[in-house]
Amino acid sequence: MGPIVLIVDDSADGTLLTELALNMLHKRIRAKKVSSGTAALEFMHTAAELPALVLLDLTMPGINGIETLKRIRADERLKNIPVVVTTVSTLETDREAAEEAGANGFVHKAIRLHDFGKDLEKHIKFWTEK
Repeated sequence: MGPIVLIVDDSADGTLLTELALNMLHKRIRAKKVSSGTAALEFMHTAAELPALVLLDLTMPGINGIETLKRIRADERLKNIPVVVTTVSTLETDREAAEEAGANGFVHKAIRLHDFGKDLEKHIKFWTEK
């Protein structure tokens, strides 16, 4: 069994895009999906095995990606989990906010699946193949 990658995205399309990109990598990854920051925190607090990587959407209702990331970093059990923010935003201020909150990476959800997959691949390899 491969490492767990937690996909946090409120959009079914965003989740599907991320899953397709992960499938293109042909890696043994166990993708777990949740649709909110609250659900991500609940999953990680109750999981027997923590994810090797969290792919966190930036813009979500309720607890957005930045707030979710801040809560992950403030939690002693979760703070060392790598988090890569994924977003359709091209604003530099969003990238800066993610980095300031403790993101380990920032990936733009490109319109082309191949481009998105290539960007994700670097993070997947770095954070899950140890």
